[in-house]
Amino acid sequence: GSPSRAPLLHRSATPLSSLSFKTSCCSKSTAPEALGNSDLRGFNSVLVGLEWPVRDDYRFTHKLGEGGFGKVYAAIEIATSQKVAIKVVPAATFHDNHRFERELRVFERLDSPHVVKLHSIFRQQEKFYLIMDFCEGGDLMEYLCTWRYLGRTREDPKVISINEFDMPLIPAAEIGFLIWQMLAGVWYLHHHRFVHRDIKLENYMLQERCRKPKLRLCDFGLSVRLDKGAKFQHAAGTLMYMAPEVLMGMYDAKCDIWSLGVTAYMVATIVKPWHSGPSTDEEVIKMRILSRALDPWPLAETTPDIRNFVHLLLTYDAERRPSASSLFSTNRWLQRQCPGPTRTSRWWPIW
Repeated sequence: GSPSRAPLLHRSATPLSSLSFKTSCCSKSTAPEALGNSDLRGFNSVLVGLEWPVRDDYRFTHKLGEGGFGKVYAAIEIATSQKVAIKVVPAATFHDNHRFERELRVFERLDSPHVVKLHSIFRQQEKFYLIMDFCEGGDLMEYLCTWRYLGRTREDPKVISINEFDMPLIPAAEIGFLIWQMLAGVWYLHHHRFVHRDIKLENYMLQERCRKPKLRLCDFGLSVRLDKGAKFQHAAGTLMYMAPEVLMGMYDAKCDIWSLGVTAYMVATIVKPWHSGPSTDEEVIKMRILSRALDPWPLAETTPDIRNFVHLLLTYDAERRPSASSLFSTNRWLQRQCPGPTRTSRWWPIW
């Protein structure tokens, strides 16, 4: 859920755009209707309240997680009883850390059903509080772990044996449903010339715990605006998901498509693509990515459509790798995955 109103600004407020770097507006979208709203918000849509007593209007309930830039808590807006997520970040981070500033200037503009939405930012003493959508279903990694260890509680799950473990596979229809949503978030960013640069399981949040959950892309700390035809040179992201061209030091938005391919591979197979043994040595993983040493056997257990689509996302040559826009426009299998009304039959345990 998300707040139905902007939180009260008790003392002073200023548009976030005055505290972060501005980006130019983009033209209206020509996206497929199924992708939902595809425009950017204006600069004044997110407000910053200074010296605002957060706990006057929000009741913190429990911690959801912790990262390099702060802690995330579940909370309830007292006036509306709406659940929200509140990211608490030390104020020094805002001034001294370019990654946090970058996250804010991307986050303030986003307005899509496929990305987590920022509602307000408040500062109290030495901390910033980011009021965001609350996604109660956890992240996509947790979703896969549920399948891996508890999927047998469902009726007749398809099971394959990998490394002496039985891995219950997600049904093909649900894999397609998840992949469509994952790509929708990437498409939205790319349409407005943002590159995420850290697409992975942990950065997709489930709006609720259900059989066919709605996904939202989050964590824009490595996201940047990319001019048409420009290239990045400095590697960024999570090694397991990095595209070959990222490791080689010359890449563009197509790196997100590769990372999505790795994510889709893991959704379809419940295993990692670059190593089947216990080794997590970075040089070994880099070598396997650069040498195209994708383990094909787990994908053989999926449907031909899923297998072909994952291989398409993992096209080694970035110039030949399709864009998010072209995939939505031309790929028939992807078009058939367009979500309709979602089922909410609850089958997995409440954490």
